[in-house]
Amino acid sequence: MGNVANAFSLPFKSPDWFPRLLLTGLIFLIPIIGWINTTGWMLATLDNYRRGVVELPPAGFQYIGRGAALFLVGLVYAILIGVIFVAPIALLTIGSAASNSGSGFATGGFNTTFTGFGQLLGLVEYTFLPAVVINTDRHGISGGLNVPEVWRLTSASWKNSLIAAILIYAAGYVGLLGIVACCVGLLVTYPYSLAAIAGIIRYYEATFEPPQQVLQPY
Repeated sequence: MGNVANAFSLPFKSPDWFPRLLLTGLIFLIPIIGWINTTGWMLATLDNYRRGVVELPPAGFQYIGRGAALFLVGLVYAILIGVIFVAPIALLTIGSAASNSGSGFATGGFNTTFTGFGQLLGLVEYTFLPAVVINTDRHGISGGLNVPEVWRLTSASWKNSLIAAILIYAAGYVGLLGIVACCVGLLVTYPYSLAAIAGIIRYYEATFEPPQQVLQPY
């Protein structure tokens, strides 16, 4: 399995993949608890891939404890990024749009600028996401928030980090495809995207391990 793109097909090789994805998606609909549990389910999927077991974990609420640390780490980063980057850019863009309010370009310019900035910021976030997940899984909340260690792991191979980021971005778009089916399909596509991301992270993680690992590095 030397091709990281195989991460997108791994979930379909699991027995009973459809009901497991569907039930996990239903649990995700529960605010907060469902989100934390689904995060833990993704980590359990990552554990299976580490053992060379290509199987999705069964749906259930047993992953809440496992997902709590990563969920909290993600929340802290989201708040920091919002305060440091998103809010100032939004205020500057709104101010620029207000100063040009006499032209029809104002609203369109704001939307284009902010959308472009959001996409770029998302790609940057996904570049560091594998390192955050791995460090949190290994060392808990303190590991996930250890910025120097996250930077060290990410910068060890910018090529692999960027490849992982692009593929995670793609997996995220696949997860949103369920909205097309009146949001019903999201119950399957969103957990599928998490399972694919678990595979991508496993390939990324394997680049730092001996070559005899079951999931080979890309």
